[in-house]
Amino acid sequence: MDLEELLELLQLESPEEFAYFENFADLVENDEEIPEEALFQLFSRTDPETVAGVIGEYFEHVLDGLPDEETDLYLLLEQIRRVLRGAAMADDDNTVIHFTEEVERFHRWYCFESSVACEDRADESVRHLPLRDALSLVRAGRLYEEDYDFDFSGLEYELSEYSMQMAELAEADGYGREGVSDDYDGGYDDYDDSLN
Repeated sequence: MDLEELLELLQLESPEEFAYFENFADLVENDEEIPEEALFQLFSRTDPETVAGVIGEYFEHVLDGLPDEETDLYLLLEQIRRVLRGAAMADDDNTVIHFTEEVERFHRWYCFESSVACEDRADESVRHLPLRDALSLVRAGRLYEEDYDFDFSGLEYELSEYSMQMAELAEADGYGREGVSDDYDGGYDDYDDSLN
């Protein structure tokens, strides 16, 4: 996959259009394996503050939808949010390279490598889904009044010391817990929460 194919996948005309919640959702929830080179070409031509804003918006949406008792998962995703935003806003010569690596790693884990046990209470059947799909099932269960038990306890995501340093820098620059910079005007009102 090259840049043009990635833009087509995201339904964008140019990298500069990557400026909304839906764009980041389409990227990290995609079933396609996206090579780092294509991501690098994309993010080399985006605005870091805008990208940091849409990351914050996306994770705010995800965190708001978590089951109340899943505090460990909340903290893990909050840390990943900080790492991604920190990587987007880091001020060094390799910012885009590091950010690309972090996005690719998160996408791979989120859509393919993570595993959540999901038990249907109606027939006690269990299936193991990646976190992306399990969270979609959480939302669908609320919408259609279906009843599932989820086991998020086995999730692991290694956060490097360098990544956490970038996250701390982003927090210090004003990209804190509220999630979005003051000049960000994107949103997710039209985002489709349907199952992937």
